Amino acid sequence: MGLRQVRKHGIVVDGWLVLDKPVGLRSTVAVGRVQSLLRARKCGHAGTLDPAAEGLLPLALGAATKTVSYAMDGRKVYGMVVRWGERRTTDDSEGEIEASSDARPSRAAIERLLPEFTGEILQRPPRFSALRIGGKRAYTLARQGEEVNLPARKVSIFGIQLLEMVDADKTRFSVEAGKGAYMRALARDLGERLGCFGRLESLRRHKVGSFTEEHAVSLERLEELFDRQDVSRDAEDGGGEDGGEKYPSNALLSQDETLSRLGSLLLPVESALGSMARLTLEPWEQQQFCRGLGVLFVDTEQRERLASVGSDVGSIAVFAAKPSRRLLGVGGVQQGRLKALRLFAGSPQARSSRVNAERGGARKNVASRHDSV
Repeated sequence: MGLRQVRKHGIVVDGWLVLDKPVGLRSTVAVGRVQSLLRARKCGHAGTLDPAAEGLLPLALGAATKTVSYAMDGRKVYGMVVRWGERRTTDDSEGEIEASSDARPSRAAIERLLPEFTGEILQRPPRFSALRIGGKRAYTLARQGEEVNLPARKVSIFGIQLLEMVDADKTRFSVEAGKGAYMRALARDLGERLGCFGRLESLRRHKVGSFTEEHAVSLERLEELFDRQDVSRDAEDGGGEDGGEKYPSNALLSQDETLSRLGSLLLPVESALGSMARLTLEPWEQQQFCRGLGVLFVDTEQRERLASVGSDVGSIAVFAAKPSRRLLGVGGVQQGRLKALRLFAGSPQARSSRVNAERGGARKNVASRHDSV
């Protein structure tokens, strides 16, 4: 999953917040700033955006961190501008020039090439990437002057559309891609095949799975909502003496006040599951599902409920019945039995045991076991 930060102090906020990350801000710093603003106990993100890139950075809060992998598996849509005539060490505008060319591609030449970069392709990640080599980040080794050779890997490019020939040096594209695809590498490889070199000039991420720009909020807007103008300093200074964030007294909001200010900006935990089929379980069925035993659908009412989600679906988002309607996990049907593929919540008995244990003084150990992601 993406970066996960856990604070000993703070309030429990469960859901997704889609940040419109600005250029120049690292994804890890963005997580820290938002977490400091909300005083949230747990926060992560669904896919890094380079500092030079802008756009959607979905942030998972609380229980939503358990659904990060589903958001990251979703398709991404990017708007990118490629600068022709240069190859740089970082494959974008921040690196040093390695090679240059006076040649420039025509629109027809670019459009003829695009089908070769559509579908499942082999792509060599940039040397300056967060991938690990022998336990170290590739960008760390590259900055130290070491040779970095990352093997090519399969990625999915679902579509590339040439939107505009900005001028002789720049071309604007729209790209829909799957998990792990680097737009910097795509720009580099297009330039190589066109015989003129190329690098990424600018990049904006417009969509991540089910999250779109309609859901996005800027950091400035969040600062206005929570009356904070010193979040940047707090988040980057590392917080207070106890390892937590430094919160001004006027920012000590309750959980209800925090949720009220966020309003519709805070999306449900299940938002990351997109259009996945959904099924609601009765209390006794929940117990079997959350214990990993599976639920056998035998009577008429059960079979009708199962049939309502479709007979050929793969994964199913499983919810508790009223009044909680909480997300229990993701399941799959095998020979009429619903089995848990991934659980997000324990059984009612487990929760009851946890409460009793906490009352008996074992709160720390029990909470650490149940709160793990």
